Amino acid sequence: IEQHTYDITKKFGDKVARIIVVNEPHVGLSTEEVIAAFQGARRAGTKAKLGLSETDIHYSAGAFTNQTKALVLLLKEKGLIDYLAVEGHDLQYQNEVAKNVSSEDIATTLKEYGVPIIISEFDINTTLMTGSSKEKNNSQAARAYMVMRGFLKSGVVVGLNFWGIDDKDSWLTNGANQQEYLNKGGSPNADPLPFHSGEKKAFYYALQRALFEDILSKQ
Repeated sequence: IEQHTYDITKKFGDKVARIIVVNEPHVGLSTEEVIAAFQGARRAGTKAKLGLSETDIHYSAGAFTNQTKALVLLLKEKGLIDYLAVEGHDLQYQNEVAKNVSSEDIATTLKEYGVPIIISEFDINTTLMTGSSKEKNNSQAARAYMVMRGFLKSGVVVGLNFWGIDDKDSWLTNGANQQEYLNKGGSPNADPLPFHSGEKKAFYYALQRALFEDILSKQ
């Protein structure tokens, strides 16, 4: 990690603003390994912000929320972490649908990490939504509005990235023929992104509404 971070810094210099040092530690990394990775990155002398990335942690009942809170706190105490990349795969897992998620819950959860947040890999899986295509689009838009309000209310989100742009390119859609993705709730009609065949969906406009309302509330 130290050598790799040094090589990136040497080649790109200040053009690299952030580096994800560890991605999805839940797959089997120990706390000691995560700490060692961040220590290595710090020794490389980079000016880039160093972050941790994890999935299913944007709400209090997320599968890895408590585990990530403890890990971020430990890294903070050691002066090793600058930000947390929260992979915003909303409704990624089937059991997430039954959990009580609200904009207030999302905002509180993100604030409790105690570091700046980048929402990365944002999408909203519609596999388990019912009704016609239009009805599913509207349900997705309502969910997008609620989730986005949570991001904004937190006051700690400093960036947001989507995990793709168009439905046809989504990891959930393209991987749905593999059992791994089916187990995670993926399907050929997951349609989790703001565009479909190049056209803006209700999802897109719901995000704009949340953003504009947030801006107006601060004027």
